Amino acid sequence: MISIYIQTPHTETLIAINLLNRLFKINKIKASLSIVYDYSLEYRGIYFLNNKNEVVVNPINCADLSTGGTDIEQKFYYGYSNDISLVSVILHESCHWLSHKIYKTIVDDFAQAFPTTRLYLNNYSAEPDYAEEITEIMTLYLTNPFLLKMISKEHYEFLKKYFKSPTPTTQNKCFLIYSNWPAEVKTQLGTKWGIYYNIDKNKFEKKEIIKEVINSK
Repeated sequence: MISIYIQTPHTETLIAINLLNRLFKINKIKASLSIVYDYSLEYRGIYFLNNKNEVVVNPINCADLSTGGTDIEQKFYYGYSNDISLVSVILHESCHWLSHKIYKTIVDDFAQAFPTTRLYLNNYSAEPDYAEEITEIMTLYLTNPFLLKMISKEHYEFLKKYFKSPTPTTQNKCFLIYSNWPAEVKTQLGTKWGIYYNIDKNKFEKKEIIKEVINSK
């Protein structure tokens, strides 16, 4: 059998590894996890439930963080609610692993805690079951917990009961992430979630989003 090892992985993979290592350390997780590249994989990433402690990703199928995609409505940026960069894909599949190997009741507990209050951060998480929904929420909790807290404090508090985020839940950290987003993503943050950065007050604020109700006869 011949094994192939990558001496210098993608920078985005190193970012994900750094976050996961901090997650393991602060939550005292005693387990090992492997990240496997599979360039023949049809999907961006996958975690096989009955597999070993490994997640599989195909970097080619992931969005490039340097461009954030081409569709303004589907921009993918680190620390945002919509992100299919290699960093986020690795974290997403790792969160599936966490749900099945470490926090084994978290999906069922989540379903009981939010039976009707669904939080679809993006189109990918809008699945009938709760697994993809909570996995996307967990991913944002790892990269930008302050933003998750602003979007839904209830969901943030739910995850906080299970484990600590490796990223500080602070305005300053959130602003550093926010500063790297292009104008259209910052605008989308306001239109989709009602969250804006108030320059005069030097803080993030959330406004109520008024949605038009169409009555059909």
